[in-house]
Amino acid sequence: MSENYDYLDLLERKLDPKQRAVCCRTDNTIVAAGAGSGKTQVLATRFAWLVMSCKIKASQILTLTFTKKAAGEMYKRIYDTLSFFAANEKTPPEEKKRAAEALEDFSNVHIQTLDSYCKRIVEQAATRYGITPDFTVGSSDSESDIKNQALPFVFENRASAAITDFATIGNFQNFADNILSKTIINNTSVATPSSFFSDKIEAQKKEVIRAWNYLVYGNCAGKSEVKGECSSLLKEDIEARLADSPAVNCTRNALELFENEFNNTKGKAGQPYFTKCEKAIEALAAFDPTLLSLDDSFDFENPDREKFSQLQAFNNALTLFDFPQNLGGYTKELKATVKPIKEVFLPYINSLFTYISNFKSIKNLQELFDDFKNQINRQKRNSGKLTFKDVSELSLEILINHKDIREQEKNAYEKIMIDEFQDNNGKNRDLLFLLSEKDFTEEGQECGCKDGIPGVEDIRPDKLFFVGDEKQSIYKFRGAEVSVFNELKKDLGPQNFLQMEYNYRSDNELITSFNRLFGQNDYLFDSQTNKNYEAKYQLPAKKYDSVKKEEIAPAELSLDNIRIHTCLLNSALIDSEDLLDEKNQTAYFIAKKISQLKKTKQADGNYPRYSDFAILDKSRQRTQLLRWLNYFGIPYQLDQNSDLFSEGPINDIYAFLRLCVYPSDKNAFATFLASPFCGLKQSSLEAVLVNGSLEDLPENLDDLQAKTDAILSESSEQQKERFKSGILFIKNQRKAILSQTLAKTVSDLWYQTGYHYATLENLKTELYAEQFDFLFELARQSDQNQKNISWFVDQLAIVKNKEKNSLDEEEIDVAEVTYPLEKQDAVQIMTIHKSKGLQFNYVFVTGCISARRGADRDAVFFDEDFGASIKPESAAENYFSKIQKLAERKKDIAEFRRLIYVAVTRAINEVYIVGKWTPCSKTSNDDEENFKLLEKCIKDYYPETKSDGNYALGEEILSPNQTVPFSYFSIEPVTKKDAYNSSEKAEESPSTRIFSALPAATEEIPYEEPESKRRTPSSLEPGLNAALPEKYDSPSDTLEKTSFTAADFGTLVHDYLRAQAQGIAPEEYQPPVKLFKQLSEKEIAATKAECIKMCRDFAASDLGKAAYAGASSAREAGRLLKAEWAFRMFHQDSIWTGSIDLIYENPDGTFIIVDYKSDNEIAPEKYSGQQNCYRTAAAKLLKVAEEKISCQLWYLRHNTSVSL
Repeated sequence: MSENYDYLDLLERKLDPKQRAVCCRTDNTIVAAGAGSGKTQVLATRFAWLVMSCKIKASQILTLTFTKKAAGEMYKRIYDTLSFFAANEKTPPEEKKRAAEALEDFSNVHIQTLDSYCKRIVEQAATRYGITPDFTVGSSDSESDIKNQALPFVFENRASAAITDFATIGNFQNFADNILSKTIINNTSVATPSSFFSDKIEAQKKEVIRAWNYLVYGNCAGKSEVKGECSSLLKEDIEARLADSPAVNCTRNALELFENEFNNTKGKAGQPYFTKCEKAIEALAAFDPTLLSLDDSFDFENPDREKFSQLQAFNNALTLFDFPQNLGGYTKELKATVKPIKEVFLPYINSLFTYISNFKSIKNLQELFDDFKNQINRQKRNSGKLTFKDVSELSLEILINHKDIREQEKNAYEKIMIDEFQDNNGKNRDLLFLLSEKDFTEEGQECGCKDGIPGVEDIRPDKLFFVGDEKQSIYKFRGAEVSVFNELKKDLGPQNFLQMEYNYRSDNELITSFNRLFGQNDYLFDSQTNKNYEAKYQLPAKKYDSVKKEEIAPAELSLDNIRIHTCLLNSALIDSEDLLDEKNQTAYFIAKKISQLKKTKQADGNYPRYSDFAILDKSRQRTQLLRWLNYFGIPYQLDQNSDLFSEGPINDIYAFLRLCVYPSDKNAFATFLASPFCGLKQSSLEAVLVNGSLEDLPENLDDLQAKTDAILSESSEQQKERFKSGILFIKNQRKAILSQTLAKTVSDLWYQTGYHYATLENLKTELYAEQFDFLFELARQSDQNQKNISWFVDQLAIVKNKEKNSLDEEEIDVAEVTYPLEKQDAVQIMTIHKSKGLQFNYVFVTGCISARRGADRDAVFFDEDFGASIKPESAAENYFSKIQKLAERKKDIAEFRRLIYVAVTRAINEVYIVGKWTPCSKTSNDDEENFKLLEKCIKDYYPETKSDGNYALGEEILSPNQTVPFSYFSIEPVTKKDAYNSSEKAEESPSTRIFSALPAATEEIPYEEPESKRRTPSSLEPGLNAALPEKYDSPSDTLEKTSFTAADFGTLVHDYLRAQAQGIAPEEYQPPVKLFKQLSEKEIAATKAECIKMCRDFAASDLGKAAYAGASSAREAGRLLKAEWAFRMFHQDSIWTGSIDLIYENPDGTFIIVDYKSDNEIAPEKYSGQQNCYRTAAAKLLKVAEEKISCQLWYLRHNTSVSL
């Protein structure tokens, strides 16, 4: 082995000293990899180094990533790196040999997402938890099932104290959806303990006692003997709010100061303010302030009557301070003593008393949460429909409690590498520690594993390798906890914490600006913070010259080379209706600036491409932006079609589908009539609608002709023909559409009707093709989840209504839909979250100026320590929700800092931060002020903006401050007239661009379809078209014909046999409704009975007994058993895809393939080619010789088998 690893220098892009130190580490290591530091290359190189120099098999290295896309990229980079060393003549022989061996075994490497790894663990132990082994993960069904069960559960428990107090009559649906369902969906999993919520009650009670005493008496806590302290969040908030009242430290102290000042203000008697204070003074006499403390023995369920009356009197007295502070007769001194009582102590005391007085209902609510959660978890186990959260938490549970599996997983891997660790959470870390636990066999521990989660001292010192960047942790909404990354740095120690600060992405001038913006002030990152949810900019980024092997000095910045430009619109200048509004002003500026930059030569003499530009937004509010990009003729590509129904095509297709399901829907009918499917003018459309709906029109051609003549008597013949053709088309298509797959339906409406080609006529409508891709993917996923057209149409209706601010929630997951897009020269528009890991020459950042924290719309707040909390509908805010909102607010601000960092550091050359603000105004909203991070920074470097509204108007200025990171440009408002008459607007008109360019008489060139390299085993059957898809591969296969054919019966019985092989009794199995096509109820019952008989016949056969129905079957013995085993292989210069009906392992290690045939005749010879293909595929999958695999045909109608 080469000790100095000189072969690493063979890489085209050599490792810098920092990268090399990181790569060649064997100890547990955590690496902070800054933006553009080349971490993917380092991880790929380290994988190769572990294989080549550390002699570790590729299959013994577990590489985990955060997303599928990252896993795919990592897989490719590692493969390419190993290939490079295996092929390079200069690679040392031993290392070269090990690289080649790794490539040969590359199909066994473990490069995957953490979710997929967790799923594999759950698969091993699913049956131990009563979960079907073929469980599914991530389907929207798992959440919709929870919502569907919530309302019946609420009605069953409507007499309970919790439902009575927390849900008003007539509002049960809201309680079921927004409280019960969301609490279970967001905060529990199938691994959650049965009394999870109820167990939190004790912690809540202790916190209420401690918080009450702290608020009433301060740190002295009165006469209470309660151990421990209240939440640090409460203390921090109280101290911050009392910063202007140094003499106040608790409620009792504040009341004493108030009484003293009141007694000094007798001269104001009779005036409104004094009268309010006088009532408060009278109420304060109703309780003894020395008897307000609570101790651990306080009985929340049945409190002492005298004690409770004292608490109630105290709370009522404080409530009297809640009056307007601008009443006549106040003095500044008296008002100053009222302020802390009203604004600081009253809300908290009121919320704590609410908890005490509603304790029985709160306790009952926690019990209901547990009951409903347990009901849901039983249903999850039975259905096998799990969420990603279920799989993640259950895998941790399995590794903790099933030491045999933990031992197996510990021993399977020598090294574990984790990318993007800043996006993980504490449970993910615990799982990795379990996989890295030392062997404790000698200490007598079961399977060499200790109980519980190992600490740092109990894990191997040389197994874990974490890579991440706490400054890029922006997935809090998905459960990411940056605190885990920060705590891990402390746990592993400074000797195991390395940093990669060289930035290979951005220009040196830009890197210099990064360091000034993020490292030299505390507006973005607080350099002194000790909060573990905050990130620090610890080391400045640097540019490294890989040729000279030296660091490049920071750039000297001037107005000529500054690379970060803040371009802000002063909203106060929009003072005329002749001007574009604020959103259009900034959108117009971005579009015009891109148009100008596109025409400007770069340093290399070339003009930029549109794909060099990216617009990154904090949220998807793009209507105005897209309008102006279109106006300037700038092509763009969206990360997601957030406004699915904003344009015609989707509305037209939706209306067509809706009419198929709801033929009486007049709105859908009107859209259909006006769409290209029918093409009626306004007058004709109105005439049709007056005479009824689609279901009122006949299907017969002659009757329809007569009806058309009557309805459209005043319309042209062309209009009549269009109407008649459109109605016949939808009437004829309706039956087929109701039975075929959604993907085929959507595809046919787009391509077969010519709609697609109509959109190609000009640049603007050409963008509609991407909307179709989006709708098609929604349809495909719905097919995959076995949803029918009625469900699909109803879900699209919710999505459509939601775009108009509807509060309904759709089950169809529009936000998470991804689909492949053709790469084109277009401006990329995406959220900052989506841009992570990408880079662009020019980056425009929007949404980070005048940013606001989202409204607290959640009805339930959850904390790991205190559980779930909501407020009664008629009471004060819940104490725990107040505390949890405080924590969330701080974390949201911290993540906003990181979001700005991620956005800005995507740039290679230049950044434009665009937004609107009112620099001369002063806001008193603390929440808004906390999010004005960039605004504060701009005002610090450009103080003139605070007083001069016209400062830098239409002019870019650079502050003389030597540490300034950006220039400032005040966007000059443009009038509507000037904007729409801009000389820079698109020259190309929206007229026909493709078809008009063709010669009048164009000779048609015959097209020869190339021979496909994709084949199926079924194509080997004599007389069968090779282009046909594999028959009966799965029940989700496309079913194009409306009549129930022999092939349809074969698909159905195959589905029954699959279910039986997976342990579901045929009598209990319910196949997808679409498999029955248009059969009547009677025909369905007869068909089911025939399928069940065939299943029972097979189970009683020798093959069935050997596979799964006998006492010594493969299933009972734990040997291989697969039903509908899908495969894809490269064989004989073709790609083969198919599905093996049944395969099982015999006791002697041989295997049997069973292929079901529903033929009327027994003719095994015609299936020899097909079966040989199955055998070859199975041999490759199982890595055994083909001689060990035999094939059996089971003829379902003859109840007999034939050996091949």
